[in-house]
Amino acid sequence: MVEEKLAAFAAGLSAVYIFVAAIGISIAALGRYIFNFNIPGVDELSGYMLVFVTYMGLAYGLRTDSHINIDVLMKRFNPKTINIIWVVCSLIGVCVIGIYLYYAITSLVESIEIGEKALTMLQTPLWIPRSVICVGWILMGLSMIRLMVTKIMTLR
Repeated sequence: MVEEKLAAFAAGLSAVYIFVAAIGISIAALGRYIFNFNIPGVDELSGYMLVFVTYMGLAYGLRTDSHINIDVLMKRFNPKTINIIWVVCSLIGVCVIGIYLYYAITSLVESIEIGEKALTMLQTPLWIPRSVICVGWILMGLSMIRLMVTKIMTLR
């Protein structure tokens, strides 16, 4: 399924970004400590990578059942009741994601229209991290819908 491949690709790219951010931060820290030399923008780029990793990991976390559950409560129910709970929670989740996505898209469009840039030395256009947030919410919404459909199918 396309949603699964996109979520796996985003998770893999997130792993690469974490590695790159760790190397960048390490080089910057060593540069300051050993050579008294600062690499400008590393902290800002690492922050943007953190945004990417967080939002791209949402769908993957749902697909791999890595999000928080109340296992103590769920173990007390039979499988049919658990599936009903998942369907209801997924429906609520899709609604909440829709609200978040609406405001993320609104913020993205506004950033593009006014040419908003970060108030930092790099002056990064803010449409870049905001577009990542939108893509993350879209992938999470698709994963949530897939989960809901899967649970509805198992109820039959």
